[in-house]
Amino acid sequence: MAIMDKHASVRKKYGYLDRPVFDRKIKEFSYKVILSGKSGSGKTSTVAKLAGHEVQRLYRETPGIEQTTIFWPCRLIGSKEPVVFKLKFCDAGEGCMTRFNHILPTLKENADGVIFFFAMTDRSSFEDIPQQMSRILSHQSNMSRLVIATKLDQHGKSEVPQKELLEFEKQYDIPIIGVSNLPAGPSEPGSSSSADLRISAPILNCLCERLYYRDQQEAGLVI
Repeated sequence: MAIMDKHASVRKKYGYLDRPVFDRKIKEFSYKVILSGKSGSGKTSTVAKLAGHEVQRLYRETPGIEQTTIFWPCRLIGSKEPVVFKLKFCDAGEGCMTRFNHILPTLKENADGVIFFFAMTDRSSFEDIPQQMSRILSHQSNMSRLVIATKLDQHGKSEVPQKELLEFEKQYDIPIIGVSNLPAGPSEPGSSSSADLRISAPILNCLCERLYYRDQQEAGLVI
């Protein structure tokens, strides 16, 4: 879990049993978001980046189900009072979902949103997204949806042209956000620096907006 330290421009870390202390007047919205994508598409590294954790240099498949919780403060348009979004990201490796039938239903249970992942350097992971969507979403599903394209920095190895990304967004009405997920170098301030927030903020803001808008639609407050 991570949030900015008010005394320094760094991300504050919390243990699994800890949480930030907020004024009781601040309203909290809690959401469960599941991650979907082929192995190696960047699910784990992206969530690590969003949470201010270190991005691992070596790939390893997620064993079982992993949950990462991020508290993200926002101010709603037209309101002067801040709110806090509690985002519970749930991830599971493709291997364990193949071996154990209960993993996918457990992930989908009470889920509010889903993020689909693909790597710009792996065309098959992009072409696999419709299959991932049919596996995760039902006709009655009201989950908020977002797509993240990883390895955006590897322009020379990109296998997905911009034209196809725009066509996908138009066809499915789902935004695609790009991210690099580069590990911090030895001379860099690290993944907990305020500079990392410039990468995380657009993704978290977009996700929170879509989740909140979904709730407003269900409540009949917006069309």
